Amino acid sequence: MLRYLIVYGYKLIYIYEKLKQTEQKQKEFLDVATHDLRIPIQPIINIVDILRQDLKNNNNRAFKSKLLDIAKRLMKSTESILDVC
Repeated sequence: MLRYLIVYGYKLIYIYEKLKQTEQKQKEFLDVATHDLRIPIQPIINIVDILRQDLKNNNNRAFKSKLLDIAKRLMKSTESILDVC
């Protein structure tokens, strides 16, 4: 009986260590995913916002405003996805 408990104790320790490694890999993946998703979106928002402010033509201004809205929605969606992870 004691041998049985020792063997399964070692198995539990092994499983626990594997779980910690998996958790660390998941954290590293989410850190990279967060960076890779956020980085391309923010410059788009900034540039479109600058262009929208500089445009005198109302048609182009409306187009740029729409593009800015889409980029902001994409950023919100990205944030929501990353919050769940």
